[in-house]
Amino acid sequence: MPKITSQGSLAQRRQLETPSNIPRKTKEIDPHQEQDRSQWRPSRLPETAKINKSAALTNYHLSRTNDLDGLSFKTEQTVIKIPGRGNTVVKMFLYSEREVEMRAWEKYGGPKKFERMLDDKEAKFYRKNGGVQSRTFLRPRDYPSKISFGPRVCGNKDNLDPETSTPGLIATKDMLAGRGQQWMWDAINKVISEDMEVRYGDSDYNSGRSKSSHGKERESLVDYALKTLDKYPPRPSGTLAPIESHSFHALITTLARAHAPTYVQGQDDPEVIEIHTDGFTGEESVYWTEKYNEEVYTCLIKIIQDHGLDGCMRARWLVYDQYVRCNMGGLTYSDEHRGPGLIWNDSARFWIDGTTKYPGSHKSEVFQEYQSELQKIGALKS
Repeated sequence: MPKITSQGSLAQRRQLETPSNIPRKTKEIDPHQEQDRSQWRPSRLPETAKINKSAALTNYHLSRTNDLDGLSFKTEQTVIKIPGRGNTVVKMFLYSEREVEMRAWEKYGGPKKFERMLDDKEAKFYRKNGGVQSRTFLRPRDYPSKISFGPRVCGNKDNLDPETSTPGLIATKDMLAGRGQQWMWDAINKVISEDMEVRYGDSDYNSGRSKSSHGKERESLVDYALKTLDKYPPRPSGTLAPIESHSFHALITTLARAHAPTYVQGQDDPEVIEIHTDGFTGEESVYWTEKYNEEVYTCLIKIIQDHGLDGCMRARWLVYDQYVRCNMGGLTYSDEHRGPGLIWNDSARFWIDGTTKYPGSHKSEVFQEYQSELQKIGALKS
């Protein structure tokens, strides 16, 4: 019988390729197992950073099947707006973002390989979807894109949203939303937009070209805000739906009397708003009156007594929101120093920090009682 050589027909060669005579491949060593975990860099994420399940799976490119198995989480209820249904209460699963990051490192072979995977996937994504303006490659905020443009940046500049006009802004927005801090994104960008409209003019700022050219400036301002602002205490997800009780009802009724100043004589409630005019510069400063502050603190004291720490945090955020809404205080940044010297400040956060700061000329007995109640529940910050 003639010997079949390598020059035989394709059919003849395939007849010889049976499981018994095909050379067995040596099992490759999993490159993940070759990683020396002691050489991995430490996480740059804050220890308290949280991320919801959807963002964890999407941004860290993990499998919904089992990649989060074994990680601890807590559930919270939050209110989201669903088209056609309005505000809807949904359950949110919150994980430690550090633990999610570690799980991603373990899956992809360490921090360097994880970052390389993100870069490779992002490059393929943009090659495939380069002409699709509404899609964005999602990656964790602490792993910024190395690509200087993305689908939302190119194309028709007249349709640009200034808040998402660069990949960095998109990544930051996704990161904050994933951590349940959409409110912070909105607040920071509101301040930036108002400032840019003043500095560049409304018509120029709202032009497509201006939105694009100021994108990097906005990105820098947002980054400085996140770096320089002290970490905020957790915002209860149910802030929009406060606890049903007499003490909460009293607080909401009291806060409803507050309003933004009109600066028109006779139209601002003197029981609530106090306006000071600097005799030298003519500059006007607006405050809640000490009497009104005491009414608010009285309500907070009763809520602490009725509902403890959880009720206290929920109530303080309600006060903070109304204080900002009435233009009494809130986020600002220095107009004099830009770049490395930029400073962000939040003149309303004393309401949520539980600090010893008092918004008045003296610390009243009511305020001292409020501090005492905070101390009892471990919420007083010196």
